[in-house]
Amino acid sequence: MGIQDGAGAPHEIVAVEPVSVDMNKVATTIDVISQVCEGRLDAEGHRGLTPMAFPVVRLYTGADGQSHFEEGTLDLPKVEGTAHRSRSWRATQVSFEESPPGSSLDWHRAPTRQYVITLTGTLEFETRLGEKFVIAPGTILLAEDTEGGGHKWRLMDDRPWRRVYVILA
Repeated sequence: MGIQDGAGAPHEIVAVEPVSVDMNKVATTIDVISQVCEGRLDAEGHRGLTPMAFPVVRLYTGADGQSHFEEGTLDLPKVEGTAHRSRSWRATQVSFEESPPGSSLDWHRAPTRQYVITLTGTLEFETRLGEKFVIAPGTILLAEDTEGGGHKWRLMDDRPWRRVYVILA
C-alpha cells in the first residue's frame, strides 16, 4: 500500500508492531535526569559527590544607595557519615512569624542584618529599581538592606508565610 506526499512522490506505509513500555522505568529515568539537573546526583548517578547546599538570596544596599539582590548557595560540607553542615554564625535573637495568605508589605528596609528562613509560602520581592526575585520554602534570605531604597514583598500562593528570623550579631 502506498501514499503520495504533497509533491506527488510515492511513499510506502510500513506496519509497526506495538511496543510495550514500562512506565515505572520511564518515571525512574525522568527522576534521575531531574536529580542530575538539580545537582543532587552526578552524571553517573552517584549521590553525595556534588556539594549539598541551600539556596540563598542576599538582599543588600548597593553603592547607589538602592536595594539589590544576588542569588547563590550556602554550601554544606560533609562533616561525618552522611551529615552535611555549614559553618556557624553568631546570632543574638531567633523568632518565628506567620503572615496569612494574600499578605504583602509595602516599601521598607530590613530592620537589622538577619537571615529570614521561609518554611511555607512563596513570595515575590521587588526593589525600588524594579528588580524582582522569588522566595520559596527552603530558601534563605540574607536581608542586609538596612539603609537606602528598601524593598517590598507579596505572597504569591494561597499558603501563609511562615518564617524564622535569625538576627545576626
